[in-house]
Amino acid sequence: QCVEREIQNSVNKEEDRERFTEPCMCIATYMMKDLTAQEAEKFITEHENPRSLQIKFDSAAYHCLQQKAPPKGPQLFGKQ
Repeated sequence: QCVEREIQNSVNKEEDRERFTEPCMCIATYMMKDLTAQEAEKFITEHENPRSLQIKFDSAAYHCLQQKAPPKGPQLFGKQ
């Protein structure tokens, strides 16, 4: 779901699919560490996203994506 959501509005879907696979796997792995049976059941059988899953997703995304260096900003007037 993570990859599909990210490439939904993409122009180059195949290239972006490869680019988003690693961070999405990191997020999924991080979330599985403390996933409860009740949360898994609601997600799989009832197709619900409990609030606790959203909180875990946000935490996992922060954990997985903070390791990536942000793109370098523009250099204005010779200053860094």
